[in-house]
Amino acid sequence: MIFDRALGYADATAAEACNVGDRLDLDIAGPKALGMRAVWVSTRVIPPGFAPPPDATIPSLQRLPEVLQPWLG
Repeated sequence: MIFDRALGYADATAAEACNVGDRLDLDIAGPKALGMRAVWVSTRVIPPGFAPPPDATIPSLQRLPEVLQPWLG
């Protein structure tokens, strides 16, 4: 899986990483399956029954710093 490979290249654990993307099926479900945090960039509502949910949803990348800041502590 691409996320496993990225963690290896970064020499990071899933708990240390976060993925940001606009596709629930790829950008959220994949990282969450590995134990990573995931941020969904969207103004839509999560479809009923979608699991696992993203850790955060933001309308644009401009809001990303405020989501990441508490996780960096």
